[in-house]
Amino acid sequence: AIAVLDSRTWKQAGTTSNGHGKGIVDLLLSNGHLYSCSYEGKLLKWDSSFVAEECGQPQPFAANRIYMGAGDCEPVLLNCFEGRLSNGQLLGGLKDIVGVEGDFALSSTGDFCGEERGMLPVPGAIRHFCRRASEVFAYSATKGLLHFQDWKLKGSIEVPAPITAMSVEGASGLVATADEQRRIRLYRAVDGLALFQKTQWCHHASRIDQLLWLSPEVLVSAGVDGDLIAWHISQPNAPLQVVKAAHAAPITKLSHGFGAASVISAASDGTIRHWRQE
Repeated sequence: AIAVLDSRTWKQAGTTSNGHGKGIVDLLLSNGHLYSCSYEGKLLKWDSSFVAEECGQPQPFAANRIYMGAGDCEPVLLNCFEGRLSNGQLLGGLKDIVGVEGDFALSSTGDFCGEERGMLPVPGAIRHFCRRASEVFAYSATKGLLHFQDWKLKGSIEVPAPITAMSVEGASGLVATADEQRRIRLYRAVDGLALFQKTQWCHHASRIDQLLWLSPEVLVSAGVDGDLIAWHISQPNAPLQVVKAAHAAPITKLSHGFGAASVISAASDGTIRHWRQE
């Protein structure tokens, strides 16, 4: 419930900065472990006590992301430029991959692979996407459009400013976007796309690069200013929680944490921090 953040006692539960020597580019929480990768090409596996072990050999590519194959296999690194996994396999012929969610990867041209392979008919280059089951929401930077598509419906809506981050809530299907004006907007897919509310959320001092739904009502945002902010969708003008300078460097990735109502944040200085209610 939302009460976990109402008391404004969201505290730092654990910190590590000795696992990575460079900025962290991706996080993945899977099977009770946290996986992280950085610009130095290391893939680390953390337990809930924040003890890490290195997975495989470092892959010196700045465009690495964490790819989770089907089944119970361990995550591997994905070189997004070449579409090559750290085990040497090619990922369905995809190149210039803009993002990965589990075993689903999407390229800037709309080609994707996962449980199925195909192509999103999106005009222009895709820069960001988020996904819920068969629904894919993609932002086309060329046309300034936010697109929605599943196997039955599709639609698009023009956005007022270039999008810098996206996240979809699993239960409600609400899509949160952040843009270059540092504003957060909510959309929903109903026979296409529609703006969910006219209110524009704006509290960050710099670009927002990360959005994460903590629950169907609570959204967490972070970015260049290093702040961590939690919002309730019914009160966009009054953040539930503001953690100023959560990191001393820009926050590059957010993930769900170990336990309910907790968040893990990572930054460009190589630090990882775990936040939870106390």
